[in-house]
Amino acid sequence: MTKIALAKFLVYCGIIPFLVCAFLGIYQDTIFEINLKRALLQYGAVIASFIAGTHWGIFLSKKLEINLFLHSNFSALIAWISIMVSEPINHYLLIAVFIYLLIIDKKILNAGFIENWYFSIRVNASIIVVLSLLISLLSVFSILG
Repeated sequence: MTKIALAKFLVYCGIIPFLVCAFLGIYQDTIFEINLKRALLQYGAVIASFIAGTHWGIFLSKKLEINLFLHSNFSALIAWISIMVSEPINHYLLIAVFIYLLIIDKKILNAGFIENWYFSIRVNASIIVVLSLLISLLSVFSILG
């Protein structure tokens, strides 16, 4: 399996928990005693922190105009805060973090430090993640479920 194929496989496997938690959360609050909204937000915070960590790696190896140390720490801290605050603020924060991380990735792409294929899968995954969080948010307001 090539590096690109493996990256795509892992990214798309990584969005499965978002989809499962969001869609099951429409119909029930828990499964096997796991709170689905809480699991979605906690997993989202972990993934957002992981993405922020990739920005550290890029900044360590490349010279960029923006300070990715600051941007990645900011993103990880907001993701962490999102799992400690109440609904619906927690959803809003995490959605904002994923959008912010994608904006940073676009700047890194424009600077020539990530490849188009990687940015493309980041866009696709981010759309699915944000939509999953929005579905969960709608169930907070009892619009779904």
